[in-house]
Amino acid sequence: MLYGCRGFVGCFEKVIDETVKRIDKKIARGKKLSDTEVIILLLSFMNKRIDDLRSDMDARFQLMEKRIEELAVSLNKRIDNLRLDMNGMFEDLRAYIDKRYDDLKSYVDRRFDSVESRLEKMESRMESLENELSNLKMEVIKILREKLVTR
Repeated sequence: MLYGCRGFVGCFEKVIDETVKRIDKKIARGKKLSDTEVIILLLSFMNKRIDDLRSDMDARFQLMEKRIEELAVSLNKRIDNLRLDMNGMFEDLRAYIDKRYDDLKSYVDRRFDSVESRLEKMESRMESLENELSNLKMEVIKILREKLVTR
């Protein structure tokens, strides 16, 4: 009798549809409907309304899913653009820091070279002073020896 129905709900819908067809024929003949037949018509109407609402909800969910997917794509694109911008800023900052480091390193190297040069000059002067002092010492000793010998 009920071939091709899937599960209880499918069979139930099929039974209601067949019953509604019989009730439609009864209405077409102008016969009075029983309370049960009126309830079956109401059930059919409610079932149809539920199907319509389900279809409407499915359509809305599909629209929402599509909108969410569009927003996700847009958001991912914005994130990628921000990532590229941030990478560019980091590269600019790295280049700036590298340049500042190189500048500071060359400045410090020049300063060390200058200090080293001054130290070398001071060492040279110290050696010269040591030599002069040694010569003076030798002269004083020589003078003192001469005075001692002459006495």
